[in-house]
Order: sequence, then C-alpha cells, then structure tokens
Amino acid sequence: MNQGTNDPFRPDVYNFTQFPITIEFYLAIRNIQNGYKVQNVGFQFMNGYNLGSFRLYTNNYWQWGWNPDGSNQTQIAVNGATNPLSFFSVDYNVGSNYYINRERPDVSINALFSIIQGDTEKSLDIEDTSTPWPRKVGTASLELEGTPSSRTYGVTLTFQDGNGGTGNDFLLKDETEVYSVPFSLYLDGGEVTNSIPILWDGLSADSTVTKAITAAPVDIAESLKLPAGTYSDTVIVSITPQDSNLIMQ
Repeated sequence: MNQGTNDPFRPDVYNFTQFPITIEFYLAIRNIQNGYKVQNVGFQFMNGYNLGSFRLYTNNYWQWGWNPDGSNQTQIAVNGATNPLSFFSVDYNVGSNYYINRERPDVSINALFSIIQGDTEKSLDIEDTSTPWPRKVGTASLELEGTPSSRTYGVTLTFQDGNGGTGNDFLLKDETEVYSVPFSLYLDGGEVTNSIPILWDGLSADSTVTKAITAAPVDIAESLKLPAGTYSDTVIVSITPQDSNLIMQ
C-alpha cells in the first residue's frame, strides 16, 4: 500500500504469513471545528465514484524507499485486470439508487395508536346466545405518518388487566368487586397473555392498519351462576416502538 511518500507495508516487518490478507478502509472527517455542531447532519459523496479507486503494486526495491514516480513498482493484476478498483462496490452518487441527499431528510415516523369501540362493542350480554363467542369488543388502530419508503416498522403491544388478572385470564368485576367473570382476550384471533408483548410488525409509513379485539368468558356456565349485574374491567395497553425513529403519539 502506498502511504503517500512513506515506505510501503513490508512482509518482513508486518509478518504477512496468514492469508488471505484483509485491509480495512476507514473514512474520517478531519479539521471540523466545533464538531458537535454537525451531529445528526447528513453528508453525501458528491463527485466521482465515492472515494475514488485504487490499484495494487509491489515494490521491487523496498530498501531503497518508495518512489512516487513508480520506477520501482510492479502492478498486480486483480482477476486478470489492471484497471482501477473502486473502494466501494455500491454507487452512492447522484442518480444512483443509493443516493443520499446532502440535506438530511426527516426520517421520523409518527405513529398514532388508538382503540376504537362501536356502540355494540362496549358491552357484552353473557345471556345472549344469538352471537357466537368470542365477540368483538373493539379495533386496535395504528396510523403511521411520515416519508414513504421501502422499509417497514414494528411495535409491540402489551395488555395488562386492571382488575388483577394473570396469565390468559382477564377479570370482569361487579360493582362490589366481590364477584368476577374470568374472560379471554384475543388480538386478531391470537390469545392475549397479561404483560407479554405482542409483536406487530410489517408496518409501512403513511398507512393505517387495524386488528380486531375480541373477548369470550372462560366458562360461560359458571359465569351464568353469578349474581346479575354490571361487570366491568379496564385493560391497560402499552405500545413500544421497535425502531428508534418511530415516535408514538
């Protein structure tokens, strides 16, 4: 490797005995005053093919030093060719599919989560045998707003029974909180477990997706033996984004 006008890497010094030899390239930005001012600022290769290209040479007379004019160098062909090799195989320049704008785009995605309940979904009549179980009690809606892209996003939903239910049991309690009706909760057909996160992924920016929420008593016969009255429960739903640029509203 030609280090400017310095000496090349020498096998006798660097002990090149293990092959293949891997040479890693690093990009560093030098001489930026007050570097903190450019945090989160986007940069873009502007001219040529990214960082340019390189060739491989051997130095025939390393003890004489490295001659910049190439008089003591022999080029090494790569795959039978001696044409310049690009540092990057991906083209990040203007017009390519991987072009990055000089000005950093706003990649934040705003997500609005809500549970929608129709009038008939706010209460369940256990004695009603006209509708099969489980019955719909609401719709989970997740709306994503932001710049559309080919990538997808994800969140996790966690359901927690407000009446102290555990495992797969949620509890409807009467007004005296003496009697309770255990029930199961389902999200898009899958049974919900208290405090266990449920992954909701494959979400696209600038779109709205929904999942049905349904419920059913664990034991209808036992529930019908309880005193008549109004039984209720509050289920706490927590949502956690799986992507750093996904902002919950």
